[in-house]
Amino acid sequence: MSSSTPTTTPVPARRTPDRPRRRLDWRLRFGALSLIWGFSFLLIKVGTEGYAPFQVTLGRLAFGTAVLAAAMAMRREGLPRGLRTWGHLAVAGFLLNALPFSLFAFAELTIPSTLAGICNATSPLWGMALSLVALSEDRPSRVRL
Repeated sequence: MSSSTPTTTPVPARRTPDRPRRRLDWRLRFGALSLIWGFSFLLIKVGTEGYAPFQVTLGRLAFGTAVLAAAMAMRREGLPRGLRTWGHLAVAGFLLNALPFSLFAFAELTIPSTLAGICNATSPLWGMALSLVALSEDRPSRVRL
């Protein structure tokens, strides 16, 4: 008779709560985000020199779809199945992506990309001004300002 010893497989080291994950400084992350965001307006300007505004928009949407599809594939997640969900996604996709991307591409035919980026950066301020006019119960208090 032979005696067998149980075999154990090595367990990968896990991050413990007492050893926090190192993160980049917020200023570096903010700078990287600013560069990415700002370059998108420059690339729209460059794109409209060779393509029609709707073609630039289609390219941006196709590239964004490819990135999201790759992220979903890496996480092994599937697409939503409900028809209602797809309806909501279609409306949100048109109003929040396709329409603004097209308007920026058309605008950059006549204005510099820096001005388009500045206009986009003022969106929260315009949203606040619109809420003051349209929503009477949403008056700004000193704390909110």
